[in-house]
Amino acid sequence: LYNKGQKNTPNPICKNYDTIRTFANMSAYQKAFWNCRNWKDYFPQFLRFILRFYEDIEIDKYKILNDMKIFMKDNSISFSKINAIQDINPDKGKGANQSKANGITPKGQNAYWLKQVIRFTGVWQSFVSKYIDKDFKTYSLVPKKISYRQLKSVYNSFKPYIKGNDSIKLDITMILLTTIELIKHNENYIDEWAFIPPANKISGFQFAYYKNLGQRPAVTNIGFLGLPNFIKIDSQEMGDMWISVCEEHQNIITSINENNSSNISMLQNYRQFISASDFDAFFEFQFQYASFLISEVCDEHYYIKPLTIKNMEVLMSTQTMYENILENKGFQAIAFAIRNSTIIPIFHSSKKDVKFGLSQKLKIASKDKDSFITEVSEFVQKYNEELMLKDYHQQPHHSYVTTEQLEDFCRLMDKEKYSAKLIAGLLIAYGFAKEPSKEKTNEEDKND
Repeated sequence: LYNKGQKNTPNPICKNYDTIRTFANMSAYQKAFWNCRNWKDYFPQFLRFILRFYEDIEIDKYKILNDMKIFMKDNSISFSKINAIQDINPDKGKGANQSKANGITPKGQNAYWLKQVIRFTGVWQSFVSKYIDKDFKTYSLVPKKISYRQLKSVYNSFKPYIKGNDSIKLDITMILLTTIELIKHNENYIDEWAFIPPANKISGFQFAYYKNLGQRPAVTNIGFLGLPNFIKIDSQEMGDMWISVCEEHQNIITSINENNSSNISMLQNYRQFISASDFDAFFEFQFQYASFLISEVCDEHYYIKPLTIKNMEVLMSTQTMYENILENKGFQAIAFAIRNSTIIPIFHSSKKDVKFGLSQKLKIASKDKDSFITEVSEFVQKYNEELMLKDYHQQPHHSYVTTEQLEDFCRLMDKEKYSAKLIAGLLIAYGFAKEPSKEKTNEEDKND
């Protein structure tokens, strides 16, 4: 229906199409609001019960429900029972999960109708549903310190941009788009919208994955995706920088084919990073993406891009532990040598100058400091002897790594707080990142 409607009408599909599709022919939805209409002569009292029910997490809800039942009975207000439909209650089955088995036939589980009304109402301001082949996945925003107006504004802004039908990439897209819109809506950074970090406004998303089993789908996974807590904004300039970082990451993730099984682990590592603010997972992603980048560009897939050093610096500046590493002259020289041995020659169609497999060699060697120093030293020796690159676009890229710089780098390894794995991750992150302008080639120009 969606695809046919999209092809046969010039009008855009309704932005709430996924919500309408979920509620279509759902009897529980119709019953919930039939119950509300029965309060038409007592609507102020109805609102008071709702506000009492949700005003305090510690309040005695059973007493409020009992008071409500008495009021309804005294005023002849009837209500219909509602089943806990899995679409909005994914933790509920068809009755097979009851605390005590009383039969072999699954039956619907009753849900308190007032809670269901609130859920149904909230869905229109916080719900996203996407098909993944025959299965589907739902997301629900988890607000934290944000007004209804603000939440609605952010939700309406990012929802039209959610595209694709790949499960992991959808997770990542939800996080990045929400973060971007939170920053964009922080107009002029007035007090109402000031936040550090985005997770202070919206915690993230609850999600559920539904497997198509024929007549009704079954929930196979329930989880939570957090918004990054490392983003800090104190000026318009900083906000623009973070938007650039998130948009760059979004473009890179979009270019990765999730249908290729070898890319699944790479995407999972990035999702772990952006959702849990786990930089170890980001470095794992970088090891994998470095190999992926070289392989794809060798196949002339120039739409696969490296990250930029400028945005990498914005990202890494959030971790004070990394500052001494990044400022180390030896680290900078070796990262530059890695760049000269990998992405610079490959983007200039000089495959014979490329040091293939470098990211994986450094990753394997980073299991202990001695092995890592040995691997880096061997790379530097070969680089100085064999891999001094020619000038590209009249830009002198060849530069020796000096003995002093190598010794300066090795001194980093003497500090217990810096593991070989951390330094290797940073080397690959910076070594495979793109410097501005001078690394631009004709192939890149064609695909920008």
